[in-house]
Amino acid sequence: MNPLRFFRLLALLAVLWLGAGCDSAALQIQAQTANAVAGAANAGLPVLVERYKAEGDAAIEKAATRAEAEAGVAAVKERWSPIWAAWEALRVAEDGWAVAIEQGGDLGAAIQGLSVAYCGLVAVWPEDIPAIPLLPLRCDP
Repeated sequence: MNPLRFFRLLALLAVLWLGAGCDSAALQIQAQTANAVAGAANAGLPVLVERYKAEGDAAIEKAATRAEAEAGVAAVKERWSPIWAAWEALRVAEDGWAVAIEQGGDLGAAIQGLSVAYCGLVAVWPEDIPAIPLLPLRCDP
């Protein structure tokens, strides 16, 4: 991610986190920030998909039999299941934030839900792939 874009996103999210209010300008900022967060998160998806496919292909290539290949692919699917579940939780939370913006819902709760979902994804993110920063969403150890 471009550092300037990253810091703009950080600034916008900081404004939101500090309670920007509910006037139309604040809602417009929220909508633009929600789009930026979704874009930043989605930028990481191809990396995950590529790694997932590569692991499945590797399991098939090193198998001597069809049964070994099926077992290897099943193991890859099992290992990646928490990652895909956390990715879906983040997507749902981001959608919830967008709905709260569009329909006048509880923005604080929506942002908190987004933070929880993001931290859930960070917790299962593959260690050898650089994580997606979505600041000021921060996950304390």
